[in-house]
Amino acid sequence: MRLDMQKIGHSVKSVACAFEGVHLDGQVHRVAPKLFMLEGHLHGEVPVVCARSAEVFNKTLSQDLKLLLCDGVFDPKQSLEGWGVDALDTMECFGGVIDLEDILRSEVQSIQTDYHYLDQP
Repeated sequence: MRLDMQKIGHSVKSVACAFEGVHLDGQVHRVAPKLFMLEGHLHGEVPVVCARSAEVFNKTLSQDLKLLLCDGVFDPKQSLEGWGVDALDTMECFGGVIDLEDILRSEVQSIQTDYHYLDQP
């Protein structure tokens, strides 16, 4: 799902997409002229590798996601106070488009590169 940034106002726009068994349901709204807030929930199953045994297993996900999306290059000196995110929770989008499938793919890949253990929830 791709959203044209020019068409997103300060009202909330509901969004949903899926990637490899993981679903993102949430909302996007404009918080500044070139900044947008994505608040949603990730749920589903994702294949991960056990850090101890190298065995692949499915991990069940159910977690909230809150990202600040920037139209173009993000200035890390910009104040993010009051939005509940920091500079590490910011993603840059180019071409005036928010590509939710790309964002979800990135989140899934980030989860997969973390350490996981087969005997832990």
